[in-house]
Amino acid sequence: MRASERRVGLRKAGGKKIRLLLAGLGGMIAVGLGSGCGRPERDADRVTHEVTLEDFEVWTAFQGVLDAVQSESVASSISQPTALLMLAPEGAMVRPGDVVAVFDTSSLEAELAVLERDAVLAETEKRTLTQAEIPLRRARLSAELREARDTLAREGSVGERMEELAADGLISPGELTGYASRVETLRETVSGLETQIRIQEEIMVPAQTEQARARLNSARRQLQLVSDQIAAARVTATRGGRVVYLPLHIGGEFRTVREGDTVFRNQEFMRISDMEQLVVRCDVPESRLSRVPAGAEVLAVPDAFPELRLEGQVLSISSVAVQPAGRPAHMKTFTVTMLLFDADPRLRTGMTVRARVLSERHPQSPVVPRPFVRFEAGTPYVFVRRGDGEDRVAVTLGSGNETHFMIVEGVEAGTVLVRPPAL
Repeated sequence: MRASERRVGLRKAGGKKIRLLLAGLGGMIAVGLGSGCGRPERDADRVTHEVTLEDFEVWTAFQGVLDAVQSESVASSISQPTALLMLAPEGAMVRPGDVVAVFDTSSLEAELAVLERDAVLAETEKRTLTQAEIPLRRARLSAELREARDTLAREGSVGERMEELAADGLISPGELTGYASRVETLRETVSGLETQIRIQEEIMVPAQTEQARARLNSARRQLQLVSDQIAAARVTATRGGRVVYLPLHIGGEFRTVREGDTVFRNQEFMRISDMEQLVVRCDVPESRLSRVPAGAEVLAVPDAFPELRLEGQVLSISSVAVQPAGRPAHMKTFTVTMLLFDADPRLRTGMTVRARVLSERHPQSPVVPRPFVRFEAGTPYVFVRRGDGEDRVAVTLGSGNETHFMIVEGVEAGTVLVRPPAL
């Protein structure tokens, strides 16, 4: 056989094989289509669900902020604006007695030196008054009074003799009148000195002593106040916990403090939080307050650590509604505090937490998955399996959660439901 005839035979054989292969594929496709590919699922293939009795729970989610049950605020107690020289590192764990902040006291120390001098001068003044001036003045007046009395006594004894001489005509009436005038002057002098001594002892000495004592006490109090403020410049922790900086308005910025910043009296700039016991504080809208029963179970998940699950319970609900800034008057909130049973060393106060509250619990109630329920004109219904068919049955729903509804009326436990076809 020639080569050209062999090539023609091979082409014919190959073409026949290709035709047979295509015919086989067509048959397979036909069988596939005939077996139901592309045809809507039969009723027997639809998903069913048997209504069961379960403990049905409804959880309500809120967003809150993590906080410590026990914390200590740190603020300046110095009467004047003061610069911070040292701060404990943020996030550091401290124990009672550890130094967490130190303020600049240079101006206070200068004031202290002046007040120490004033206190010494006031004490010296009081001592000089009570131990020198008053005793000396008292001694001088007493001496003058004694001398005036002695002189008056001598003149009194001479007076009787003068009257006798005047009766015998040995002295003139003018001399007797002059003597009487001199005696009267002596009596007035004695009376004046006695008055001075009485006023001195009853009024002047107590008043001068009290003034000196007041000046001394005032100087001492001012000295003590400045000394206390200098001592307060070294701030120590009264409880153990973690250091947290608080944001402040500083130099036109809203930020946390740094060393060198100036803070004012009673301006809180730090908090020491005991991270062993934590709470979540949520601002719950007034319209959802009924979803937060007192003492309800709580499951909290920090945004920073979504794998962390913290159990707890509702601890308290504020008694007064608050209108948040920038919101209408009708949009009020209540602060709900949720106590967490456990802590984690990674947690920090101020972290955002998503808290779920157990709003409802219905033990052993008939429940159905949400996909098995349809609504028509607001009325819920389900499809119930009846033998080979199904019936549409209206139901009354109770509460619902993310995945299920609770059935109040319409079907009972053990009823088999058919999931409606997708819309």
